[in-house]
Amino acid sequence: MQETAKSARVLRFGVFEVDAATGELRKQGLRIRLQEQPSQLLLMLLERAGEVVGREEICRKLWPPDTFVDFDQSLGTALRKLRQALGDDAETPRYIETIPKHGLRFVAPVEKIFAANSTPALEANQTPHVAPTSRILWWAAFAVTCVLLLSLGWMTYMSRLAADRQPSMRPTRSSILPPSSWYFERSSFSVSPDGTRLAFVAFGPEGTDKLWVRALSASNAQQINGTEGAFLPFWSPDSRRIGFFAAGKLAMVETDSGAVRVICEAPFGRGGGTWGPKWHDCVFPFC
Repeated sequence: MQETAKSARVLRFGVFEVDAATGELRKQGLRIRLQEQPSQLLLMLLERAGEVVGREEICRKLWPPDTFVDFDQSLGTALRKLRQALGDDAETPRYIETIPKHGLRFVAPVEKIFAANSTPALEANQTPHVAPTSRILWWAAFAVTCVLLLSLGWMTYMSRLAADRQPSMRPTRSSILPPSSWYFERSSFSVSPDGTRLAFVAFGPEGTDKLWVRALSASNAQQINGTEGAFLPFWSPDSRRIGFFAAGKLAMVETDSGAVRVICEAPFGRGGGTWGPKWHDCVFPFC
């Protein structure tokens, strides 16, 4: 068969495959959601596996010359998200090694193949790829999902009041939009047990993830400082603390004071977390 009849080149390493034409990342046939900059970074490193790719060259590839961003911070964010998708660790890298003051190097063996009969990959998260032109419609659908989540939180709160023979109240429905110039991170929402506040993760124009808290009775959300890279937030039973994962660690923030405290290392804490019997000082991650 002529090479032109074959499908696009596939780059394979470990349990992962990358379609070089689309940048699509799969793990054992399941598609892994990856943003544009992390995807381009992965392709660049795979195509030059074993070589040190300089930071300046990476920045020129990922961001046009007229882009005004903090390149070091933006590159760090893209690299962190890529390592999270691959389950890699900066201290003991299996795939991506940081060469101080020089750049990055892909250290795992890479196999370049051409598949004559490729089949569509299964969706790992059941979320279709959204083209830039349909971003507005996607956010509209996302806002509807937020309404359903908020309604569920209020219904849970009302049922607890009824069980305690408190006066019955009707659920209140409302919708929320992300803070200006910020975007919601999917699957990073958590309603407080008392049903009064919503914690969520959003990323800004520079690609930095941060934790936000909004009172359901208020119109604005408050950004929590010191939570860069946060994901999978979860509330304590008394609704006064929020646990979250960031940079391979499990951390906790006091919502009243905003004080952030690292609890332990959690490089593979992707399933969320829960609070133990002595919830004021005991948190367990789900790996």
